Amino acid sequence: MSAPPGIGVREGAGWALLALLTLAILLLALFRPTDPGAVLDEIRLAAGFDRYRAAMNEGRRAHAAAVARLRGEGLPDGEEPDEEDRAAAYRLLAEAVRNFQLAREEAEGFHEEQRAQIAMSEAYYVWARDLYHRGRGRWYVPGDEDDAALRRADELVERGWRSPTSAAATGSPSSASTRRSTGLSPPGPCPDLRMAAPARRTTLATALWLAAATLLGGLELPARGYEAFRFAPFGVVAGLLGILYVFALSVRGVVWRPPGWLDPLLLVYWVAATATAFRVLLPPPGVMQAAIAVTAAIGAGVVATRDDRERATVWLGIVTVSLAVIRFALIPAFQARSELPNWGPVQLGDAADAVRDFFVAYAPQRPAVQALHFGALVCYALALRAQWDAPSATVDAPEGADER
Repeated sequence: MSAPPGIGVREGAGWALLALLTLAILLLALFRPTDPGAVLDEIRLAAGFDRYRAAMNEGRRAHAAAVARLRGEGLPDGEEPDEEDRAAAYRLLAEAVRNFQLAREEAEGFHEEQRAQIAMSEAYYVWARDLYHRGRGRWYVPGDEDDAALRRADELVERGWRSPTSAAATGSPSSASTRRSTGLSPPGPCPDLRMAAPARRTTLATALWLAAATLLGGLELPARGYEAFRFAPFGVVAGLLGILYVFALSVRGVVWRPPGWLDPLLLVYWVAATATAFRVLLPPPGVMQAAIAVTAAIGAGVVATRDDRERATVWLGIVTVSLAVIRFALIPAFQARSELPNWGPVQLGDAADAVRDFFVAYAPQRPAVQALHFGALVCYALALRAQWDAPSATVDAPEGADER
């Protein structure tokens, strides 16, 4: 099928690249992989190629992640996992069991099935052992809820050591049957054929830079814990700030609005990239984030009331630099110099930690993450530059038409 009239091979490749970037962002936001190998395993499971190995790898990954959570890796020294951490670990163990069950169904031969069965039993054992620890802890006081936890632990141990035939007879659902199709697809390129070719290409270039900014700004490389990487999409606060600033920039003419139905498509990319930029620049949750988010919202009003788009862009840069100074300079200095000692029964250090977490829940970042996020802000600036001198949206004259 040939390209529509007026769209060359290079421009068609650009629209295809935009679709791939959008699809990558959606998949990362939906599935939240934490290991590059997990991405390949998901592809294997979906494609039906070497499903046994993929299921075993995914099961071991979920099992290791659950054990890391239950051990409290990444938490301050002496701090035990809370109920939320344990619930997350139990969900990971359930995911591991589903994958091991899928591996048993895809096994070829007795030995592969036995390896999957042993791995499933180990996952159930970890689950049961933690439930037993909760029921028989150091400060254990008998109670009905603890008896229920111990009964649940016994049930899990019994389920884990069932024979392969009895476990298969139970008809436990596999991970493939529990996955549901998301039904989401990337916004289609399909440009408006009546739009002038220069305007259409400007729209494409701007959307590509914005998609790259969204992808780079969402990547995280945790300095603590077991995760190799993760994709952290923006939340409600950053999303609302993104909508507000895109509206203010559009009012001042900083954000170019192409004609036709590509206008709402480009606005989606502007909002996603702007919200991702605020996710990068805003401090972690706490009182400081609330105060700075309200101040940034007031700053959107200042941007919208500038006389021309040059001044509005300068004010946008001022807001960006101010947030970056607070996020990457002030907060780390506050975290490093606000410790207090523990003097016998007076636990000043614990009180200082609680106060700091109330103001800002600081988490250290690797230098590579800051480089990625700086690259996202550079892509955002290049998107502004790509559409700064946008052409007027005139309609192309039909080829071969007589000029009068």
